[in-house]
Formats: sequence, C-alpha cells, structure tokens
Amino acid sequence: MQQVIKQYGLLLSVLVFLLLLKFIIVPVYEWQQQTQATNALLSHRLHKSTFALNNRTEIAVQVQEMQKQLSSAGNLFFDYKDENVFQLNQQQWLEQQFERHDISVSNIGWQTAVPLASLGLIQHEVLVSFKGNAFDIQRVQVFFESQGKWIEFVDFNYRFGKRRGDKLSDISGRMSLRLYMQVQK
Repeated sequence: MQQVIKQYGLLLSVLVFLLLLKFIIVPVYEWQQQTQATNALLSHRLHKSTFALNNRTEIAVQVQEMQKQLSSAGNLFFDYKDENVFQLNQQQWLEQQFERHDISVSNIGWQTAVPLASLGLIQHEVLVSFKGNAFDIQRVQVFFESQGKWIEFVDFNYRFGKRRGDKLSDISGRMSLRLYMQVQK
C-alpha cells in the first residue's frame, strides 16, 4: 500500500484535490452565490418598502390626484344604458347631427358591442354611409371630435365626385365610429 501511494502519489493528490473541489468547495461556493442573490433580493424589497413608508403621505396625495383625474376622464364616456336603448339614442343623435350639417345618411349599422373589462367600458361601433359636400363632411368630423364625449374615428373612407364649376365636389363615403359606454355600476 505504501508503495502504491509512493508510486501514484501525484495522481492520488490530484484525485483528493478534485474530490475536495467537487464535494466541499463547489457546494459551499454555490450556497454562497444563492445566499448573496437572496440577500440582494431581500435588500431591494426592504429598500422599496422603506421608500414607500417614508413617502406614504406623498403617495396618498398622488393617489387622490389620480382619482380626481380618473373621475374627470369618466366624463368622456357615455353613461350606462341598456344596449338597445343606448344604440337607439345614439343613432337618433347621429342622424340629427348629420342632418344639421346637411349630410344625407344612407345607412347606419351597429356592430356587436365589445366589453373592455380591464377598462370598465363597453365599446360600441357604428358604420355610417353618407353623401354630402366636402366642407360639410369636415364640419361634422370636427363637431364629433370636439363634443364632450369621446368618439373615435376608426375608418373614414370617401370618394370625391366630379367638381362643378367653383363649388366643392360632393363626397360619398363611409365612416366607422366607436363610442365608449361605462359598465353598469
């Protein structure tokens, strides 16, 4: 045995070193790395918590400001009504506005309402086919964009007719509008 140790001493010392490395040094190193990562994560959480606690009055003020902004943003959306009642009222209102701006409407069609649960809204889309003077079409578009409730123009396609003298040509086209109604509270 002594002779084997003397003959393979260098190889046995390398083997002992590799065994120490594999079973003692590497696990201790991995444990240190894992502990350091856990400590860094806990330190980051502690820093965030301390920051939140130190600034809780400032955060409360900001929350109140955000709630005010959200309540004023709520004025941009239509109040909840039954779907049929809402669509009938809005269709009558749209027809009145087009008529008021001297635009003839040939078709109004409602798409399926889409609930936007994350926003607390219901999206109603209406397709309107129309014919009128180019100036009047622009006036009604500006009116829709400037009135109190948010009306989104999704599509606005139109064709110009032949120009007659120094008058603007007639336009026939189609627009797709989205109206947003708040979910029933």
